[in-house]
Amino acid sequence: MGARLLANFQPKVSRRHPPSAWPPDHAQRVTHDREQLEALALARTLHEAGLTREERESWSTLLAGEPCMRWPWCRTLVGEVRGRSARR
Repeated sequence: MGARLLANFQPKVSRRHPPSAWPPDHAQRVTHDREQLEALALARTLHEAGLTREERESWSTLLAGEPCMRWPWCRTLVGEVRGRSARR
């Protein structure tokens, strides 16, 4: 699943407007609609997958082949993920 899909097309997990834009009766409304609940379920699934050593190693290997590796921040990120994988 690409970051572009998550960023641009997936339903968001929270309201689209800041609290200052919410109507006075917002506390009486359902806090999450069906799409938001599905987005929350996907977020939890992705988070739990990221806790596994295999997923972190797979992700860091994939990222290591990307053009962003020319940037220090990307190399640092990959190193941190790999280091965490070695510990867990």
